Amino acid sequence: MQATLYLVVVLAVGAPATKENAKKDPPSIEGEWRVESMIDNGVPRPIRDGEISFTFTKDKNYIVVENAMKSPATTFRIDLKMTPHEIDLDFPGVPGLILHGIFKIEGDTLTLCTANPLAKLPRPTEFESAERSGRRLFVFKRAKKE
Repeated sequence: MQATLYLVVVLAVGAPATKENAKKDPPSIEGEWRVESMIDNGVPRPIRDGEISFTFTKDKNYIVVENAMKSPATTFRIDLKMTPHEIDLDFPGVPGLILHGIFKIEGDTLTLCTANPLAKLPRPTEFESAERSGRRLFVFKRAKKE
């Protein structure tokens, strides 16, 4: 009996990982994301469909399109080892100004929370934007490939 139990334990420990418990790569931020909602300092801002989009590229640049106006390509950095994941976005057209934020990707939804860089606030630690917090909370949907 003990030998059988020992064999079962050894086989279970040495068994290859199943699809369910295999470590998955985190979802990629690369691609186009359209803003669905935004809360700025606790105040929801109405967003029209397709009004604002961010595109993150493989070469660590991002482009913002707002009301058909396209920003120059600007650098971003992410740290997936941190929980929540951290992101730094160089502010378009303003050298040295950096938006510090956190993000998470769940399926086709990207949630991003940033701190006002002019107020020199610390990086957010939660996905919230309270009144007078100096935080913006964005919810994006991944753009469908046409």
